Amino acid sequence: MKHLLTLMVFALWANLSYAGEIGKELTKEEMTPFCQNKMIWDNFDVKFEQCMSASLKCTKEIAKKS
Repeated sequence: MKHLLTLMVFALWANLSYAGEIGKELTKEEMTPFCQNKMIWDNFDVKFEQCMSASLKCTKEIAKKS
């Protein structure tokens, strides 16, 4: 689980850096395309709900640190 969360933080950070949104807490609507991205998640056993849960926690933590 720790490796999965690390991967998700890295993928989220990379995704946000291209959008120029680092430090902004993202909403469910903004995270949905990320968690539905088959190019990322087809290689892992991660369900949409798991991605959303972890991603929303990560984006909150990133926003707190910025």
